[in-house]
Amino acid sequence: MVAASLCVATLAPAAAPAGAANGSSGDAVSAGIRERMIRLAVDAAHRHAGTGRAANAVVTGTLAITDPVGDATTSNSWRFRADITNAGLDYAKTSMRVSARLSTGTNPISDPNWQGATGLVWLLDTTGDGTADDGAVYLADTDGRLLGAVVQNINSSPTLRCLASAVWDGAHVYSMSFPTACIGQPAIVNFGADMTYEVNGVQSEDLAPDSGQPLAGSVQASTPTTTPDAGQFVVDGFGGLHFVGIGTHTHAPHVLGGPYWPGRDIARDVTVFPGGGHGYVLDGFGALHPFSLSPNQNPAVPPDGPYWPNYDIARGAAMFTDGRGGVVLDGLGGLHPFSLGTHHSAPAISGAPYWPGWDIAQGVAMLPDGTGGFVLDGFGGLHFFSIGTHHTAPRVIDAPYWPNWNIARGVTILPDGTGGYVIDAWGGLHFFSIGTRRSAPTLTGAPYWPNWDIARGVSAIQGVIPTA
Repeated sequence: MVAASLCVATLAPAAAPAGAANGSSGDAVSAGIRERMIRLAVDAAHRHAGTGRAANAVVTGTLAITDPVGDATTSNSWRFRADITNAGLDYAKTSMRVSARLSTGTNPISDPNWQGATGLVWLLDTTGDGTADDGAVYLADTDGRLLGAVVQNINSSPTLRCLASAVWDGAHVYSMSFPTACIGQPAIVNFGADMTYEVNGVQSEDLAPDSGQPLAGSVQASTPTTTPDAGQFVVDGFGGLHFVGIGTHTHAPHVLGGPYWPGRDIARDVTVFPGGGHGYVLDGFGALHPFSLSPNQNPAVPPDGPYWPNYDIARGAAMFTDGRGGVVLDGLGGLHPFSLGTHHSAPAISGAPYWPGWDIAQGVAMLPDGTGGFVLDGFGGLHFFSIGTHHTAPRVIDAPYWPNWNIARGVTILPDGTGGYVIDAWGGLHFFSIGTRRSAPTLTGAPYWPNWDIARGVSAIQGVIPTA
C-alpha cells in the first residue's frame, strides 16, 4: 500500500497557482481526439482482421518491412501521401518505437488534411495469436500539435491507455515512442501499419503488410548493454526547465507550455513521461503543470492526486513505467498516487520510508523495469521501495551523501536502469551506478548556480526526444 502520508482533507481550500487544476475531470486528451484515435485504431483492426501472423523466426529488438510503392487505394493524385513503403518496430526492454515511411510526406501540423480522418496506426499483436490487440495511433490536431497514444482492446472495448511521443523527420518518416509497460511488456510483438489520408471526404489507404497478408513479426525485446544517448531536464525554483544532454544527444528540444513564476520559489520537481514527449512540473502545493516537447500536444492535468493549498510540502513527482499515472512525494516521505486521464487504481507500494513531522524527503524516481524506485532524503540517502510484490533493493554504487547537510534536491534514473543522478541545491549532478559500477556519461549544458539554493529537481527523458 502507499506509505502513510499527510491528510489532505484537513487543509483549508485556497487558490491554486496559475495553471493548476488538480481535481478536475478530464482525460489524457480531449474527448474529440480520443474518439478520433479510437476510430482510427478500430477501423485499422477491421481491415487487418483475420490476417494472422507471419511464420518467421523470432527476431530481437528491430524488424523492418517493405511495402510496394504505389499500392495505396484509389487512383487520385494524393494517393502517394497514404502510400507506405517501409514500416518498422524497435522493441527495447522498457520502450518501443514504431515508424513508417510514406512515398510522399507532408507536414502533419500544417497540412489541413491531417486534421480530419487522416492518421497512422500501428497494429500490435501482443498475444501471438495473429490478431491485433492494441493500436498505436499518430495524428494531428487543429492547433498545430502532434498527438500520439496507444489504444488497447481495439476488438472489444477500446480505451486510451497511454500517451506516446510523436515525431516527423521533416521528409517521409513518421514515428512514435511509448513505454513497453503500456502494452504489458509482452514476450513477443507482431505488427502492421495502416495509413489513411483523407481529402474532402475521400480516403486513400495503404496497409503494410498488404491486406490479407499476416502481421509481421515476431519481435522480442532487446536488453540495452550501454547507457543510451539521451537527455534530462533540471527545474529551478521558478519553474525554468534546463535541458542537459547525455552522451551525443546535445540538441535541446523546444518546450511548449509549462509554468513559470518569476522570483517566486515554488517549483519543486519535474517528471517526464516514459516514452518522452510530455511532462509535468510540480509546485510546492502538489499541483502538476503540463508541458510537452514540440511538436507534441500538452497532456491533460491529472484528474486526481494530492493538493495542499498554500502549504509548501510537495517535494517530488515520478511517473509509473506504464505512463498511466505516478506519485507525488510529500516532505515527510508520503507517496500519493495520481492518474493520467480516467482514474485507475495505483499499484501497491511497500517499503517506502516515512519521517513523521520531519520535512526531509526531497525526491522520488522510478526504476524503468517497474519493480520499484527510490525516495531521496535531503542528505542524499536513497531509500528503495517496491511496486507490486516485494523486490530486493538493487545495489547502489557511488551515490553522494552529505551527512547532516540538507542539500540534495532531486533524483532520476537513466532509461536503461544502469544508473542515475542526484541533483544538489546548486545544480550539481552526481552520478551513481546501479548493480555494477560504471563510468558517468558525458553531460552537456548542465546548469550550475554556486552557493544559490535554487535547483529543485531532475528527470531523465526516457524515449524519443523531438528535435522540431
